[in-house]
Amino acid sequence: MQVKSALVFALTLILSLTAYVWANRQLRDLRSPERAGLAMRSLPLPVGFYQVAAGEFSGLSADFLYLDIAASLGGRADALSTQEWDRVQKAFAVATALDVYFEPTFRAIQAYLPWTANRPQEAIALLEPVHAKRNWHWMPTFFIGFDYYFFLKDNAAASRYFQQAAERPAGPALLATLAARLEAEAGNAAAGIDFLQRMMATTDKESEKKMYQKRIAALEGVLVLEKAMARYRSEFGKNPPMLETLLLTGHLAVMPANPYYDTYFYKDGVVRFDPFPSKGAHVRKNEGQGKESQPPPLQQDTTNTP
Repeated sequence: MQVKSALVFALTLILSLTAYVWANRQLRDLRSPERAGLAMRSLPLPVGFYQVAAGEFSGLSADFLYLDIAASLGGRADALSTQEWDRVQKAFAVATALDVYFEPTFRAIQAYLPWTANRPQEAIALLEPVHAKRNWHWMPTFFIGFDYYFFLKDNAAASRYFQQAAERPAGPALLATLAARLEAEAGNAAAGIDFLQRMMATTDKESEKKMYQKRIAALEGVLVLEKAMARYRSEFGKNPPMLETLLLTGHLAVMPANPYYDTYFYKDGVVRFDPFPSKGAHVRKNEGQGKESQPPPLQQDTTNTP
């Protein structure tokens, strides 16, 4: 009897342990980000359906959906397949439609779609309604401009959004400078000047006015050179090999002064008032001429700002 009881006990223990291990594995699988993510991201119906279904609880539903997205992406975003990113993108679209004002959602869109998923255009499409609705906030507009500039290499579109971001409450003045610079690179120095003049009219701070005046002066020089280059192209059918050529051919009477450097910078038909970021750009530093030094590109004039 004792042997039989021992065998029954051992068998029961083995079965219990087996059941425990199986149940534990099942529970861990159900709690895993992968399983939770797939369940959360399965949103096959049109976005409008979820808006109607959520009704008065749309804000709360958007919050829960965002939390599910965050839990799904945490630690495994780099390993997602194209199909999984499609589902994440759909989840972002639903969350944004449910509550376009919820800030963590649009921050997550920018953090993941253009960078990890390599989907800048899709990120822009999702950020557009946020940019339109959150018209007091500069950041969604800046994100769109950044995606155009950094990922899509569309300076003209980037400049438009940077201008809008700079004009919004608390928009960094630096964005105005960046927008004007991109306008100049796109051959729209006049538009950049007009924009900086409008921005200068909105501030009472002398430091900001001086910064704008300096940038305007730099762009006015770019505009003079662009007009001279246009006359040169009209006559010779090509860009001048260097800016000094415009002086030799008589298309430019005098080289305009650059408030930051000893000269303007020229490459492939494009004129800048600061050096090109790529290697091989023609750069001449100030040499004992008493000009104030130029701060690093895309930074404000530190001597003029508080």
